[in-house]
Amino acid sequence: MKKIFKYFRALYEILKCIFACFLMFCFATGLDRYFSTKIYYRVFPTAPVVVVPDYGKASYESVKSFCLSNRVQAYLDKNSRAIKGISSDNISFSTCLIPKSGSTTLMATMLASSGFINLDDIRNISCGILSKGDKRYNPDCNQKSCLQPLEDDFKIDFSFLLIRHPLKRLYSAWSDKIARKNTKPKFRRIQRFISPKTGIVSFQLFLEWLLIGQNHMSDIHWKPVSKMCPVCEISWDAIYDTKEIQFALAGILAEINPSGSVSYQKLQPMLEMLNNHTTSSTASFDEEMKNLRTNHKTTLEKIIKLYKTEIELFGYNT
Repeated sequence: MKKIFKYFRALYEILKCIFACFLMFCFATGLDRYFSTKIYYRVFPTAPVVVVPDYGKASYESVKSFCLSNRVQAYLDKNSRAIKGISSDNISFSTCLIPKSGSTTLMATMLASSGFINLDDIRNISCGILSKGDKRYNPDCNQKSCLQPLEDDFKIDFSFLLIRHPLKRLYSAWSDKIARKNTKPKFRRIQRFISPKTGIVSFQLFLEWLLIGQNHMSDIHWKPVSKMCPVCEISWDAIYDTKEIQFALAGILAEINPSGSVSYQKLQPMLEMLNNHTTSSTASFDEEMKNLRTNHKTTLEKIIKLYKTEIELFGYNT
């Protein structure tokens, strides 16, 4: 009799564990569905504050359409590139700083808007000074003018995004980080891995290296935007492309500094100087693309497939 009792007792404990696991699964699934619905419901305001002419309008509609019909696995957390700040006119703003998509220029613009950068000293600004105004890199930056990680966008007045065609972004990353001889140890190791004898790496070889394993996730300069920025989780008011960066920065400053205390004209000397921190390769992007389409079509097709989410998300052509 005792054996039967122990048997049913053990069976009861097992069933109880199974039931508890089932409840946890239902709870987690329910939260996930609720969260996803919440994201898609909040993706865009009914009337965007700013729509960039031509390309911007198409990109805005593409992001809206894509986010409503697809699940993008990127959320607002400490690992995302989403940040927020408050301008000197007391208007809150948010964006995603995407490397090789005008992020340095954009960061300088926001820190000038917030008052962290003194406009009288803009000719002496460096990338090192900019990082001091970002709480992600400088935890001691506690003043109101510092940029901080974005955890939610419910209280943000103006959210904007500066994007770039994925292939042009990869070209810029290669040109600045891999094609150069004098670069950081991390990138020198990549150079030696791809080209052990000379360390000289062509754009085509760089793309082929990205296709190996998870190399495309190894650095923020070529990591897919959808893996760094919760594009579908933020209610964007404006989306800009880097090819219209002057229009973009002027429009952003007009929204977050309506008093005119900080304008694109005032920041132009600093922004031009900061843009000189990158270098260009001898071959143009168009020439590289022509070479890929003619001689390395398979590599190009695989790269397009690898960055398919970004291409479809922002409505780019291939």
